[in-house]
Amino acid sequence: MSYKPFQYLMCSSAGFPSTNAQTKLPITQQVGDSLFNVASDAITVNGDGVYSISGIVQIQSAAQRLQATVKIFINGVYDGIERGGSYIRNAGTSYDFWGVNFYTVKTLSKNDTIEFYVTNVQGSSYGGGGTANYSVNSSGNEIIIERR
Repeated sequence: MSYKPFQYLMCSSAGFPSTNAQTKLPITQQVGDSLFNVASDAITVNGDGVYSISGIVQIQSAAQRLQATVKIFINGVYDGIERGGSYIRNAGTSYDFWGVNFYTVKTLSKNDTIEFYVTNVQGSSYGGGGTANYSVNSSGNEIIIERR
């Protein structure tokens, strides 16, 4: 079995406002190796290769029927795919939070950056524009990036 460089990141609710706007995920902690650098809530890869990118982000809202997704930006450009998806029913006995799971494989070059955003699609088509406020739950959030 060969060793695969990886990066394990934690996203925090710290610095993440209650909002209805697309918002960048704050990355607060890392465990991994020198193939990655983390700064300004962006991950920079230090080598060419194919990377698996996966994670879960816990979204919380007092609104009913909130839907949220994760968007991945490579070098500041949205890759065009809404990932995961949550549906927070939040009516009476229902949960007021839900996890957005996501996974993708990307071919990246040295010094490419990866950023993660959460957007609210509740009451609108994909692409954002929902009006209900949401936040990132204070625990249970992680991103794993692995060079294949």
